[in-house]
Amino acid sequence: MKSFEVAKILAPLGVAFNREITEPLAEIYLSALSDLQPSQLAAAAAAAIRECEFFPVPAKLRELSGAGKVAIQDASLSAWLACRRAINVYASADIHDPATAATIEAMGGWVAFCNDDREEHWIEKDFLRWHEHFSRQRLTEGVKSFAGLHEVENGDRFPAFPARRLQIGSPAALKALPVSSQMARR
Repeated sequence: MKSFEVAKILAPLGVAFNREITEPLAEIYLSALSDLQPSQLAAAAAAAIRECEFFPVPAKLRELSGAGKVAIQDASLSAWLACRRAINVYASADIHDPATAATIEAMGGWVAFCNDDREEHWIEKDFLRWHEHFSRQRLTEGVKSFAGLHEVENGDRFPAFPARRLQIGSPAALKALPVSSQMARR
């Protein structure tokens, strides 16, 4: 999107809220909303005319577009599916996504997550709630490692036989993991 396209989309807002849409204003909105499609921004502008009392800031237009919330929900669902597919209480896990790692920690760690005996939809609901929370915080840590039962119970006794390490959240790992039968039994 170019600044003149943003200015064209913001023009009805300017009329509705008696605000001049200048080139610098359009540039600021463009930099803040460059990831939105023109159709999303136009829909958000139309919604702002209906719902806002004052000229909307970029964050309000993003909220009205629904783009941020949908992206977080999509990321959370993808993380849930990756973790669900990887469930193996014996294997250790390297989690590449900071929000997913924080979610697993909040749920008690990898072994506790894998051993959670509640019905799957309750586990999923908690996972999605935690993941959306941590995604909004925009965490930046790198790969986080979680020990599985094999590593916890046998790591010191059998150093020549390292624990199997699952890779969760890396693009290659998403395709490589089989669906676990452990969750399916619940």
